[in-house]
Amino acid sequence: MNNATNSSRTLGPLWVTFARDVSRIQHQLCSDCFTDYGLRLTAQSLGAESTTKCSRCGSATGKRLDDQLLAYVLYKFFAEGSRPARYLPPILIPSAAESELDIRFTPPLAQDYKLMYDLTGFQLKRNAPNLVRMGISSTRTGIEQRLGAADLGEGNEFDSTEKAFNNILDFPVPVDLTTETLLFRVRIAPKRPSNPSEYDSPPSDLAIANRLNPQAVRVFYGAFDVETCAFEMKPSMEDIVNERMHVATFRSTRTLRLFDLVRYPFDMDGPDGPGAVYYFIRSLFSPRDHDYKISQQLATRIAARGFDGILYPSAYSYIRNANAYPNIVLFGAPLASGQLQLLSINKMSFQAVSFACNLGPVLMDDD
Repeated sequence: MNNATNSSRTLGPLWVTFARDVSRIQHQLCSDCFTDYGLRLTAQSLGAESTTKCSRCGSATGKRLDDQLLAYVLYKFFAEGSRPARYLPPILIPSAAESELDIRFTPPLAQDYKLMYDLTGFQLKRNAPNLVRMGISSTRTGIEQRLGAADLGEGNEFDSTEKAFNNILDFPVPVDLTTETLLFRVRIAPKRPSNPSEYDSPPSDLAIANRLNPQAVRVFYGAFDVETCAFEMKPSMEDIVNERMHVATFRSTRTLRLFDLVRYPFDMDGPDGPGAVYYFIRSLFSPRDHDYKISQQLATRIAARGFDGILYPSAYSYIRNANAYPNIVLFGAPLASGQLQLLSINKMSFQAVSFACNLGPVLMDDD
């Protein structure tokens, strides 16, 4: 039995409950019984090795699926695979009730869906996600309404917006960046690769608005490993093949105090209940440019409270461990101000680029 199979058995309560007795499923179903390639591939990656032919399709190479493995395969493909975006909940979830008639799949998958229903009673319904878990709360609504208003004068709106930001700022999670910790900053095609100033914050006239700084405000973006820096730069194929990327290594000259938005407490109570502020913060660092105005305002307020910078999750945290690969922003120009010491400058050369992908269903549009 492969590692994926072993791990699937330790997941606790499964997300799929079959409506019929499937105790003999392992003897009459394998990954090759499926017609849709994506579902077949998912079953192959999670199924168990077997030395006998499948009694249903006759395949000697298909991976065997018992009730638990099949439940995991169906959830991973149909539910996890139906997410409209990696940071949003699934569109489809398993249902104990009658399946919704408007859920229709492309023909090969429709056959497999019918097979699953006939064998196990498995069916799906459309998900009604918890809006708070999507980062939609009174905190977000109050801030968005204020930042989108034409009139930026003082008044009740201003007070409510400050209150919304204070839901985060009044419960800081400080973390110290010590002088032993290494930082990295990557530049693509710097004009003078050997010049240390190329790796400090850009000058005000070149500082474009980004996730945690408004236009013309100097900040230093970095990370704690080179690979995260490379991810965040979103290099083109030309940048990679022509080896146009350079990385500088730093360490701080004193202990720096950071506002930690990676390990923000989940159970911190707020106007929308425990978890609401946590999910709101997480939503700010999904790959959506329209949230930049909010995160810029948050960073400005954190700087005003005397922090040296912010520890924040990468937009790639949805496919990587956010706690293991955080990003850092330092306010001002930390190299020029003496907060950072430059240790080395190196040219980057990529040795491999890979993608690990899961497949999911495609819903048929209504005619």
